[in-house]
Amino acid sequence: TRAEEHILNHYMAWKKVAKKKQIQVVRGRLWNMYLTILGAALHTCANQANQASNIANEQLYNFVGSACLGIAPFIANKFVNSDNVIERTNCDLLVELIASEFYKSRARVKPYQQDETRDKALIEAFCNLVDKHANQNLMLLFERVDHDDHDDQDKMKQPPKISEGQDHKKWYMENCLERGIKKRRKKMNRRFQDQDERKQPPKNHKEWYIENRLEREMQKRRNLINRNMQLAQFYEGFEIMLASSAAMFGLVNNLREGARVTYITLLRQRFRMSGPIITTATSAMAAHIAASQFREKEAIEAETVTKLERIQLRYDFDDDKDAEAGWNNFVHSCEERLTGLAMSRKHLMEKGMEKGNE
Repeated sequence: TRAEEHILNHYMAWKKVAKKKQIQVVRGRLWNMYLTILGAALHTCANQANQASNIANEQLYNFVGSACLGIAPFIANKFVNSDNVIERTNCDLLVELIASEFYKSRARVKPYQQDETRDKALIEAFCNLVDKHANQNLMLLFERVDHDDHDDQDKMKQPPKISEGQDHKKWYMENCLERGIKKRRKKMNRRFQDQDERKQPPKNHKEWYIENRLEREMQKRRNLINRNMQLAQFYEGFEIMLASSAAMFGLVNNLREGARVTYITLLRQRFRMSGPIITTATSAMAAHIAASQFREKEAIEAETVTKLERIQLRYDFDDDKDAEAGWNNFVHSCEERLTGLAMSRKHLMEKGMEKGNE
């Protein structure tokens, strides 16, 4: 319907806004970690240059290292502050709620069962969601995304230019005639494919909902589980490696020198300044892992997938699944679980911000 098309277009725009907010927060955390480690490394290099009486390099390292350590908290306060994180979680929740209302309408469940009132109820629910969860900053980003998309669509493709010395007849045959023939053939093939698809019997709203909403969301959550698990394993392994290296360097610095053990002196001279760098890198890595909450997100996604599987299993073996009441309960249970996932992610992010403030 017209209302569903309108909601779908706005859903795609709000999804882009949520993606932008997510990129801001994630990149802010990563740059904070990178600059902290780089600043510590440069200050260590400055100490080594001081011992080597290299004043020029010492001043350069101190200046750049201090700049990195000064920029790091600015980036954290700018992109990873509580307001930005809350806006991100609200936008994610808004996207999920809009999708939930859209799929309820497509599934023809309450309150979208009547054709006469479906569009009005859908638009009313959409407007209420935006008014509740979107603040001025999110609405500003939404308008920018929307206008940028229209501007990109309005841009006309420029025709290929004729290179100097190229025959205009050959250029016309290659760039106009042959290209036009290929374009027409593609359109004809696409038209035949569309005609073949139209010959297939249309799916009813129940099959469409299970295929395009439930199964797609479960596959999406499984992919997110694997991604969060891989990221958690990578960062945790890197953190263990850094902590072990810091312990090894500390052991080397505390060993006693003897007349026969001259290699300890060589190790101290070579790795004397590496301990502070690795310790700082380990702390920055641990802070990034705690803020990213990979393991917590993995657990939430896994819980959602298992609950959706149980909901679908109960519906498949329900004696009243063909009745409207059984279908309504099934769709509402699925949508409550999916919107509950967005609420769980929001509470998780807010809980992480509270721990960080403490």
